[in-house]
Amino acid sequence: MRASLAWLFFALGAAVPSVAVLVVAVRAASTESARVREEQLAERVAVAQATKRDVEAALARAKETLRRLEPAAVSRLESRLMAEKPAFADVVVMGAEGQMLVPKPMTDEPPSPPQCLADRAELLKGDRTAARNRIVGGCPHLKSEQGRYLWPLLALERVAEGTTPADVVASWIGEHAARLGAAERAVLRARVAPLPEGVRGAALRALDGPLPLHRTLAGLLTEPPGSDPLEAGLRVHRGRYLSLVRPMPEGGAAGFVVHEASMLGAPGLPAHLVLAAGARGDATDVALTPDLVVHVEPRDGATLDAEARRSGHRILAVGVAGVLTAVVLATVLFARARKAQRLAELRTDFVAAVSHELRTPLASVRMLSELLEAGELRDDERPEVDRILAGEARRLSATVERMLRFGALARGRLSVQKSRVPASCILEDARDRFRKAHPDKELVVDAPEALEMHVDPGLVALVLDNLLSNAAKYAAEGHPYRIEARCDGHHALLSVSDSGPGIAARARRRIFSPFERADDRLSRATEGTGVGLSLVRGIARAHGGDAFVKSTVGVGSTFVVRFPMEGA
Repeated sequence: MRASLAWLFFALGAAVPSVAVLVVAVRAASTESARVREEQLAERVAVAQATKRDVEAALARAKETLRRLEPAAVSRLESRLMAEKPAFADVVVMGAEGQMLVPKPMTDEPPSPPQCLADRAELLKGDRTAARNRIVGGCPHLKSEQGRYLWPLLALERVAEGTTPADVVASWIGEHAARLGAAERAVLRARVAPLPEGVRGAALRALDGPLPLHRTLAGLLTEPPGSDPLEAGLRVHRGRYLSLVRPMPEGGAAGFVVHEASMLGAPGLPAHLVLAAGARGDATDVALTPDLVVHVEPRDGATLDAEARRSGHRILAVGVAGVLTAVVLATVLFARARKAQRLAELRTDFVAAVSHELRTPLASVRMLSELLEAGELRDDERPEVDRILAGEARRLSATVERMLRFGALARGRLSVQKSRVPASCILEDARDRFRKAHPDKELVVDAPEALEMHVDPGLVALVLDNLLSNAAKYAAEGHPYRIEARCDGHHALLSVSDSGPGIAARARRRIFSPFERADDRLSRATEGTGVGLSLVRGIARAHGGDAFVKSTVGVGSTFVVRFPMEGA
């Protein structure tokens, strides 16, 4: 009970600082993760600010380039501007009538034959099915009067009917995607949804590709030139895009256009960071105009987030490892301290028990000796007194012998004098000694006549006396006891059995240690020194054998001592 309370108090004492350290470790891990995320954010803010400075410096250089620009042919203007353009801008050259000369538009497709135009008219007022089939069969470039392609829409109708392969439509989209406007792309994205997965994926990848630069800029530069203010001879537009354009004396204009697509494709950022579309509303934004804002973000945000978590987990792991190490060390030290304390208590009990075992027979011897000395005994009482004195003397001798043997064993100096002895003689002698000490208890002996043992008879007798004495003390109601000798291969086995209370499993691991007992509560009610079983195992090992116990709680115990046969 005291041991359980001691361990309980130790557990409570260790739990409080352990939990406190773990709480600190969890907070430190959270703080570390937050610190890493703050560092990542600070890096993106620094990159955004550097990008803003680079953009402003590049735009200032671009303005100087345009101010020094001399009128020239379109090709020369394009070459000059391409050589000195900012990395995040595109070159644009406009004609005198406002048409875009650079970037060059895509080459026109051949005009549709008259028959295709006739079939287009037939779609609205004649045999639509026949006209549709002829258009799908021979008019891949046919457009509506509004300038939108008719072929893919009509071909998709035939795909739904099963008369045109789906991959034919996907192939057409891949070839013509660069010529499709944003509205046409949106319609076709919806229409290709029912196509088989592989074909649909190819078509969607083509439709999601970038628009040709000419088409992109043409879609942006929709505001009339007069709406752009002049700044030192340059027309500057700030809206969905930023343009720096110098009007040419003979008409037209040339300059640079910065838009979302050109910003996102600009180089110069660290490999793990990219510019992304839209504004975040924080310091990672890079704003060129109120409507043209991009921001800096990780190329792989999940990886950076995982890195922040790992950094926190490392702190937590170190804290947990430290707590576990401290708890293990404290537990080991506490266990050793408890063991030392218990050993000290057992040694104290041992001294008290030895003193008691010596004091009782000594007291009897002294009292009877004083009676003899005083001549106070009658002649008819002398035989009984002599018998008691002899018994007490033998008891003293056995106790002292046991202590001497244990001392020699503890010092490693136990001397073994072996001789060949019949096992039955050893067991019968042990039975006779047990009957004299315990006439009220029954003992059964089982030993084959032919079995001989090569042992020290005196030490083996001490082994059997100890085991039988323990049986009488701890299994008082467990008789008849049984002692048995048998041959097991190269060993002779002596066993002492009882049908007493048995020994718990946790006690069986320690009862052969000095000063240990099977049941402390039961042991306190019985006399003994706590070295008997230690002496039994020591004697067995001194012969080259061993001792062990088999026991079932509530059924009984069997102590087995193994001795090697001669020549084994």
